[in-house]
Amino acid sequence: MAVETPDSAGGVHQRTPPKSCFAIRYLMAVMGSIGLAIIYGFKVNVSIAIVAMVNHTGLKGPENLTSINETVNFNVTSKSKEDGPFLWDGSMQGVILSAYFAGYLVSMLPGGRMSELVSAKWVMNGAVLLNVAASVLSPPAAYGHYWLFVFMRFLQGIGGGVSFPAMHVMISKWAPPNERSVLTSIIYAGTALGTVIATLLSGIIAASMGWEWVFYIEGLLCLIWCTAWWLMIEDSPEQQRRFISQEEKNYILKSLGQSGNTEHHNLAVPWGQVLKSIPFLAILVSHFCSNVG
Repeated sequence: MAVETPDSAGGVHQRTPPKSCFAIRYLMAVMGSIGLAIIYGFKVNVSIAIVAMVNHTGLKGPENLTSINETVNFNVTSKSKEDGPFLWDGSMQGVILSAYFAGYLVSMLPGGRMSELVSAKWVMNGAVLLNVAASVLSPPAAYGHYWLFVFMRFLQGIGGGVSFPAMHVMISKWAPPNERSVLTSIIYAGTALGTVIATLLSGIIAASMGWEWVFYIEGLLCLIWCTAWWLMIEDSPEQQRRFISQEEKNYILKSLGQSGNTEHHNLAVPWGQVLKSIPFLAILVSHFCSNVG
């Protein structure tokens, strides 16, 4: 039974969560965590796959392709067969890897506003679907033209850039204040989980099946998450029709100072005050340094 206590404004603030074996807000957190794991998996898998994509022997120059004795010539031939098909030097590889972050940079602010004004659920789902599509198209794009492959990475960066703002909006609507740190920790643990799993899985797939299958397998598997997120999670407790009790819905809404009859208004963002805020600038600088490091 949930316990309600008066807040400082004289209203009712529900502090004790309902006792239930299943809470949809934690399912949302776990699903969000898996979604960010997928995003981060796509972020790092190219760093592994590109090792198998590049023809390292060809980049070393013609002197490595000939030899004065049969033994060395045999070794060079064997190594050439293990190399990938693309003559991408270090600069070209750098452009491929940095294209993701270019897409990430330009999409974060639009993604945040779209999540607030339209639907955080569908922005997040679209972010993963965009990564899936770009992943599956990456092998033919790479064979087609270098810049097509770079563009696929740029698209994946756009998906990655909108995913975090979308999850911030989901947290603001689903997480009661006294559970926000726990739910947030569950969600963002997916970034580390996705990095570890994708790094291991990509190496195994590239070594055993070929680099193309890194993009195909990881891309198609993630369609399972997209379907589950679409069917199971809504933008807010008010819109949630499945898997949520009335008790849990009331608990979340009251803890956030809302009710089922409340009409929500999207307030204008005071950008001038935000950009002059010392705490905001401190967070901005620390986050920038963290990512640069």
